[in-house]
Amino acid sequence: MTDPILALYLDKWNLTPDGASFRTNSSLLQPCVSNGSKAMLKIPFIEEELRASKLLQWWDGKASAKVLNVDAKAILLERVENEDNISLINLVKQGQDKEATRIICQTANKLHSSQGKELPPLISLKDWFASLLNETNFSDETLKECAIVANRLLSNQTEPCVLHGDLHHENILYSDVNGWLAIDPKALYGDRAFDFANILCNPNKQVALDKDRLVGQIEVICQETDIDFDRMLDWVIAWVGLSAIWMEEDNEDAGLPIQLAKIALSLKK
Repeated sequence: MTDPILALYLDKWNLTPDGASFRTNSSLLQPCVSNGSKAMLKIPFIEEELRASKLLQWWDGKASAKVLNVDAKAILLERVENEDNISLINLVKQGQDKEATRIICQTANKLHSSQGKELPPLISLKDWFASLLNETNFSDETLKECAIVANRLLSNQTEPCVLHGDLHHENILYSDVNGWLAIDPKALYGDRAFDFANILCNPNKQVALDKDRLVGQIEVICQETDIDFDRMLDWVIAWVGLSAIWMEEDNEDAGLPIQLAKIALSLKK
């Protein structure tokens, strides 16, 4: 039986179901067909998803999933998929870790170059980092060092632009129609280098905690973005500190970001 709100929008926007609906932590989703094209109907549970849809509208399909329709309660997106199971995670499994990182960087560069229109609602990086900057009782001294680095970076941001805010291997998908496209942005604004830090925490713990891999991947990011190595390393330290604080707030194991922070800090000594 179709969920009543899905049924409402399937009828309202003249959509045909194309598979079973499913839920995530933030949305109810229904694969569908709109005017002969594959689409995804999304019913958000949280405000963040609606903010994301406004940024996707602003990008207007430039290296991102295109918004086909939207109102205060629902979003209709192009469905990003391919027939050959092409994904960044599969590239890593196939030994093409650096190529996957290059693709993320190249996609981000396209997103960051967008300009010329009135900006959508965005969150500043200083507000995004509030949990780390306002923390006074750190579970690990490493996180205190992360907070110091973050405070310095946020007080001296360079190359500010509209940011995706959550770039990683599962948030850039391959479309047989439009190539590599970003999905699920957080809609932030601030230093361009921040957007590349989350790449180094992914796609899994075993890969992320390899010190040589960390150095090599930062070098790839620097090649693709012209960002200085030390600046990129600092943003990794800041980001994993924030990630660890968030995980601890949610009573999750923050071992990966704390360990990665220690590795990154060791590269500065």
